[in-house]
Amino acid sequence: MADTDEAAEAVEPDEPNNIIDLLFAEEQPPDWAVSGLFLQGGIYALGGEAGAGKSSLCYTLAIAAATGEACLSGCVPSSQPKRVLYFDEENSPQDRVKYIRWAFYGLQALNKREPDLGLLVDNLWCYTDKLGDDDWEAKLIEKVDRVKPNIIFFDTANPCFNVDDENSNSEASKIVKRLRRVIKRCDPTITVVILKHAKIRVDGSNRTLRGAKAWQGAVDGVVFQVKAPGRPKKEGLSLTRLEPGKTRAFGLGGPIYISPEWLNPNRKGLILKGDVRPNAEHKMVEKKEEEAAK
Repeated sequence: MADTDEAAEAVEPDEPNNIIDLLFAEEQPPDWAVSGLFLQGGIYALGGEAGAGKSSLCYTLAIAAATGEACLSGCVPSSQPKRVLYFDEENSPQDRVKYIRWAFYGLQALNKREPDLGLLVDNLWCYTDKLGDDDWEAKLIEKVDRVKPNIIFFDTANPCFNVDDENSNSEASKIVKRLRRVIKRCDPTITVVILKHAKIRVDGSNRTLRGAKAWQGAVDGVVFQVKAPGRPKKEGLSLTRLEPGKTRAFGLGGPIYISPEWLNPNRKGLILKGDVRPNAEHKMVEKKEEEAAK
């Protein structure tokens, strides 16, 4: 009997068990970095084919988050302004400027008001050629310490993190571990969004990030931007939709259908209209995909 008592005493926990509190405490709303898409403090991958519009979408999300504006026709509602850091190692300097302008004027047209320029100056930093070599972690820490962002976008993974072997699971895992180390050191509430090229092969189930499988296992959530099959429309734009890949308790719960259109013939802005229900064009696309998967 004494031995039993001693064993029980040896495994007595240092802290009280709070499982009852967890079960029955009043449920609190989640803390979103980008409402409905990305929680605060998580690492997420946004995967899409080349030409799906990942950069255009993320610059739109970045400007909307920095200014507190809604985007995608309210599918991402307005919120408190966030501080945003955007590393663009994928696009040329001229393309980068164009994407920023398209996103700004597209939001202005969709919301029928100009995003607050003061908030934009205070809250959004866009950098190019700042990472991309072996000491990217140290350079990232320097920028994070200076800007103190709530959200960081990496466009895209390979050039930002100086990836040697895109198919290496070990390298992918180490990159995500290094990111988590930066977040833990600087601010555990920082949200990271990593743009990744993806294989959007619709055979009834498979959509995967290109390269190492470890990317999908190491991050906290995956969202795919699925481009409509076939050629773009005559304006050079393709219908897309956002679909949840790897999700946990919170995240994108179902598709967001994106219908892009130019602001005017001179392409001053790119308007990204969103809806949780497919319009006629999107329904035609889904029907073709279903037929192709049979």
